[in-house]
Amino acid sequence: MFKAVDSELRRLLVLSHRTVVDAPRKRFASGSKAWVNRQRNDHLVQKAKDLDLRARSAFKLQEIQEKHKFITASSIVLDLGAAPGGWSTIASKIVQPAKGGHIIAVDLLPIQPIPNTTIIQGDFTTTDVKDALRNCILASSTSPSPSPSPSSTAVASSATPSAAASTNPASSHSTVNVQVDVVLSDMLHNTTGVADTDHYKSMDLVRQAINFAISTTTHSAFPQGILKVKGTVLCKFLRGEDEKELMEEMKELFHTVQVVKPKSSRSESREAFILLQRRKM
Repeated sequence: MFKAVDSELRRLLVLSHRTVVDAPRKRFASGSKAWVNRQRNDHLVQKAKDLDLRARSAFKLQEIQEKHKFITASSIVLDLGAAPGGWSTIASKIVQPAKGGHIIAVDLLPIQPIPNTTIIQGDFTTTDVKDALRNCILASSTSPSPSPSPSSTAVASSATPSAAASTNPASSHSTVNVQVDVVLSDMLHNTTGVADTDHYKSMDLVRQAINFAISTTTHSAFPQGILKVKGTVLCKFLRGEDEKELMEEMKELFHTVQVVKPKSSRSESREAFILLQRRKM
C-alpha cells in the first residue's frame, strides 16, 4: 500500500508543479467560497481521499520525509494539532512497534483511529494531556508491541490515561527517558487573508510547539524537554518578516535549521515548513 502511495505521489507532485507554476498569486481566507471551490477542484485533495490519507497535507509530510528521512522505524513521534490525521497516517506507515516506534496524536478535535497511533483529545498545554503524554511515551519506550497495532487508543484529556499506559510498571519514570524523537506541528489558525496578521499568528503557533518540545519546565516528567537530544521538529508556518529572527534563534538550539517548501504545497501559498534537526545538548 505504502509503495503504491509513493509512486502515485511522485506522479501527482510533477503534475501539480507543472500546472500551478504560472498561476496568479491569490490569497483566500480559509472557509471562504473561493477557498472551498479551490479545495473542491484540487486533484491532490481528491487523491488524498482516494488513498485514505485523510488530508492533502499528508502529501507534504510524505515529500519532506522522503528527502530528509527524520522519521525511522524506531521513532516515537508526537503530532500536535493532528486532526484529521493526515500526518499521523503517513508517519504510522513508517514506524514499527516491534522496534519501539509509535505515534502520539494530540488535538482538541476527535480523530478516527490510526494504526500504531495513540490519540489524545485535548489541549497539549494542559496538565491532563501532559500526564497522558508521559504515560503514552513510557508505554512506547518500555513495552514495544511485537506486531503493528491494528488501531489506536483514544485518551481524552479529562479521562484517566489508557490502561496500557497507566498500569505500566515504569510509571515511576525516574529511571526511564521520557522523551520523543520527533515533534510535528501542522497547526494553523483559520486565515483572515491579511498577510501580516496570518503570518504572526502562525509564528505564535510555531513558537508554542517548539517551546513545548524543548522547555525544561513543560512537565516534571520531561526535565530536559519532551524532545530528545538529536531530535527533530517540523512546523508549518506562513512566511513573513518574523521568519529570519526565528531561524537565527533556532541555530542556537539545533545543528540543522532550514525552511522547506514541498512541491505539494501550492506555489502561490506563503505556506512553508521550518525543519529543525539534531537538537543540541
